[in-house]
Amino acid sequence: MRTLVCALLAVAAMSCEKSKTAPVPATAPVPEAKKVKADTAGKAEVEFFGTWSEGEVKAAKYVFVAQAEPCTPAPEKATRFGEETLTRPGPLFAEFYIPQGTVGHACVYGLDESGKIVSAANSTQNPMTFKGEGEVIFGKLDYALKAP
Repeated sequence: MRTLVCALLAVAAMSCEKSKTAPVPATAPVPEAKKVKADTAGKAEVEFFGTWSEGEVKAAKYVFVAQAEPCTPAPEKATRFGEETLTRPGPLFAEFYIPQGTVGHACVYGLDESGKIVSAANSTQNPMTFKGEGEVIFGKLDYALKAP
């Protein structure tokens, strides 16, 4: 009887269709995501370090920008090289790739809910020339926002 049961199981196993997909091993390699490389040819890697404070005029959002125009009075249409949202007063860091030799200004703006500038701060190092090999660093930038 045992021999008959074993023979039937063997026949049943041989008549089953094999899986058409191979099992995936538990340690299957995960393909790497494609890295997107920014076009940095002819541009300076400019880093900004410093501190900022809100000042007396409260805003809905604060941004650090590098732009062609002076910070104050705030231009209606600025030529921006980069913009970084600031989350809370204190340390400031931003990095932008800016065309070599460009002269510009580093600013902090407070914006209301509609995006209108309600406070501004200018760097004492403005205007800055964004030029150099490797990282171009502007440090000790201190911004205290005031009504424009």
